[in-house]
Amino acid sequence: MNLPKIVEETFYPFIIQYLQDLGFKAIGVTKVDEQYPDTLFQVNSLSFLIEVKFGKPTIGLSAVAQAYDYAKN
Repeated sequence: MNLPKIVEETFYPFIIQYLQDLGFKAIGVTKVDEQYPDTLFQVNSLSFLIEVKFGKPTIGLSAVAQAYDYAKN
């Protein structure tokens, strides 16, 4: 029996629960304009995004660009 492939979405509930345990307001995939960031959390009136990426280190650059686009919106 092969184990199923772990995907980004596998970690969302754990990340959200961890942030909530720390006292943050946190939700999973949400819509920001026409885009869907992985996790959104808030501290007071400030909002932050978490982008979960797997793979080669170069993926990090595309994740930064994607998060930047989310932040502009």
